[in-house]
Amino acid sequence: ECVTPNVALPGESILSIDMDGYISGSKLAFKFVEAVETVSITPSSGATTGETKVFVTSSSDLNKDDEIYCMIDDNKIAAMYVSNKEVSCLTKPHATGEVSFSLIVNNVQSVESTTFLYVEVPKMARIYPKAIPVETKEIITIQGEGFLAWSNDTVFVFFGDDKVSGTIVSDEEVHCIAPERASVGSEIVTVVVGENNICYGSALFKWVHELVLIDVTPRQGNIAGNQLVV
Repeated sequence: ECVTPNVALPGESILSIDMDGYISGSKLAFKFVEAVETVSITPSSGATTGETKVFVTSSSDLNKDDEIYCMIDDNKIAAMYVSNKEVSCLTKPHATGEVSFSLIVNNVQSVESTTFLYVEVPKMARIYPKAIPVETKEIITIQGEGFLAWSNDTVFVFFGDDKVSGTIVSDEEVHCIAPERASVGSEIVTVVVGENNICYGSALFKWVHELVLIDVTPRQGNIAGNQLVV
């Protein structure tokens, strides 16, 4: 094996072997090409569980017949051709942290690389309130941890098959408006951040008949408390 020399311009060269002054009679063609430049990636972060679809834009022209890979840290991943300036690839599972991201086209790695951030998928712990009256809409608070790392991504809350937009208000809370239902029932609530990253945990949510207070007995009690009220 040998290391190629630095050349000023791309083009085809002749490759031969010199062994103690003896130059091989057979020669092969070797082509020098310019390395592609990775301009941007979208999104620039994803879950540690992998399977984030990343779109990579290059300033260099790409061809359908090119052999293209995304190099994410030490993971070499086959890329899918999108256009002459763009490809996409799916990330693999990785520990949390920022890693290098570059393109390899026809065995030539891009000179400059960008970075990709692996973050943990948030954990959902509970929701409040757990029930609302039928035919009403109400803001629901979802509590958990790790939401803030996804503040630049889309957030959706699923009530069964019904999907509503969520808003990250802190690392521990997401707000959304529960969908209106015409009849009583219940659904499992889950949260999805970014591109189909389902948060750990779920909760049961109910639509109930509106509660109507008719009477209370007794109507007063001692300030010390401990009074049974019916």
